[in-house]
Amino acid sequence: MPAKKVLIDRASIAARSAARLEYVAAPMDALFGADTVAVATGNTPKTLEAWRSTGKGPAFVRMGRSVRYRKRDVESWIAREGVRA
Repeated sequence: MPAKKVLIDRASIAARSAARLEYVAAPMDALFGADTVAVATGNTPKTLEAWRSTGKGPAFVRMGRSVRYRKRDVESWIAREGVRA
C-alpha cells in the first residue's frame, strides 16, 4: 500500500512558525494554550490533552474551562524528559 500523501499548506507552516517565535520570545512566566505548546514541543494538542488526563506531560493551570501552560513549566518538563521538536 503506497504511503499517504500529506499536504501542508503555506498558511499552516506560517502559523506554526509564528507560534514557535511567539513562544521563544516570551518571558518564562508567560502562559500559552495547548496549540502553541504543541508546536513548541513537537506534539499535538490531542497528545497534550491525553497527558493531562493521565498526569503526564508539562504542568498546566486551569483558567475557568481553559487550560494554559506556563513557559517555565514547559521548559522544565522538556529538560527533564529530553524532548524537543
